[in-house]
Amino acid sequence: MFSNTGALVDTETDVSPEPEKELTILSCGHYRLLRLEKLHTVRIQGRRDWQLLYVAKGAGHFFRPREERVKQGSVVVYPPGEPQDYFYLLKEAPEIYWIHFTGERAEGLLEEWGLFHGHSCFVGEQDRYLRCFEEIIQELQLQPPGFQRLCALRFEELLLSMGRQRLRLKNPQLAGDSLVTQVLNDMYKTYYRNYTIEDYAKRHNVSVCWLIRRFKQVTGESPNQYLIQIRIRRARELLESSRLNMGEIASVLGYESPLYFSRQFKQLQGVSPKRYREQRQK
Repeated sequence: MFSNTGALVDTETDVSPEPEKELTILSCGHYRLLRLEKLHTVRIQGRRDWQLLYVAKGAGHFFRPREERVKQGSVVVYPPGEPQDYFYLLKEAPEIYWIHFTGERAEGLLEEWGLFHGHSCFVGEQDRYLRCFEEIIQELQLQPPGFQRLCALRFEELLLSMGRQRLRLKNPQLAGDSLVTQVLNDMYKTYYRNYTIEDYAKRHNVSVCWLIRRFKQVTGESPNQYLIQIRIRRARELLESSRLNMGEIASVLGYESPLYFSRQFKQLQGVSPKRYREQRQK
C-alpha cells in the first residue's frame, strides 16, 4: 500500500484533542491500495477527534449503519465518538485522502459549508483539493515555523472549496449548462492540440468574454486553468503507468517545450515530473 502521512505528534495512537483551541490539524494522509485485496478499518468507539475522508479515486464502503458505496469525488465525515466501520477494495482502485482535526470551530466550519450531514457528500474532483491535502501533509512532516497556523488555513481553504463546489453542483442552472458541458467535452478530446481559449470560443460560436465568464460560473475555474489541469492530470497518469521520458510525455500532451511542461507541472504539483515519478515508484 502506498502511504504518505504527516502528524502533529509522532505517534499512531489516538491523540487527545484540544477543543479549547479554535482549529488544530492533528494528522493528515494519503493512501492507495497496490497489492492488498481489502483494507478494513473498524473503531468501535470511534475517535476523540473529527475525521474527514475524501475519495479521490475509486470508491469506499461505509457502514452508517447500513453499507453505503461512496463514489469518487465524495467526502465522509466522522464526528468524535461515532463508531467507524469502512473498507476499500483493490479491484475498485481506491485513492483516499484523510485528515484528523479538532477545535471549537471544527463543527461550525463543517456545518457552514454543508459537509456534515451524517452521510457522504459529493463535492466532485478538483486538483485544488489535492493540493490542500498535500501541503498539509508536507507541513506536518517538516513542521517549519508557523506550520500549525498554515495547516489550519489550508484546511479552511479545503472546506470552503468543497462547500462552494457542492453548492454549484446543486444549482440546476449551473450544473445543467449544456454549452459549457460541450466545451468541457471538447477540451477532454482535444487537450493535446494546443488550442487557445479563442479557438474554443470560435468552435462553439460564442465570444471569448462570454465563455470565460460562464465557464468560471459553472466550474469555478477559468477555461485556461481547467485545460491546464486536464493536461497535468493526464501527465500524472502517464508518469505513473508508462515508461515515456519527459520529452515524450510533453509531446503527447501538446507541449512544444519539455521545459515549459516541467515548469507548469511543478507549479501545480509542487514537484518536478521526474521527482513525481520517483515518489510513485517507491
